[in-house]
Amino acid sequence: MSSGSALVRLEDGTIKWTVYSGTSDILSALLFDTADEAWVNRGKRMPEPDCHCEPQPVEIWTIYGGEFGWKADGCEHRVHNHLAPHGLEVNYCQWAPGEEPVDLIEVQPDWVVF
Repeated sequence: MSSGSALVRLEDGTIKWTVYSGTSDILSALLFDTADEAWVNRGKRMPEPDCHCEPQPVEIWTIYGGEFGWKADGCEHRVHNHLAPHGLEVNYCQWAPGEEPVDLIEVQPDWVVF
């Protein structure tokens, strides 16, 4: 399976780590403090965090493919809408029928440091 590390920036500037699966265009929902934690736990069945956080805007950046990012909702524990921003064709920005397009971020933000 083709995957890449992903960073998630919370509204307060905190950076968390997860893994993006390019094969299925899904971002792992659970967030970790380090890349190692994210990779070790990738694909494991883990209990959902027992959080009652209000979703907040987050920014996501992955090094998968040519690198790209998008905005979503999340909290310190997880990304709430973790599917790829536009359905199936990440590199070509094609949306599934009936799906709302999401602006793809194609220029690496200053906060991204791998």
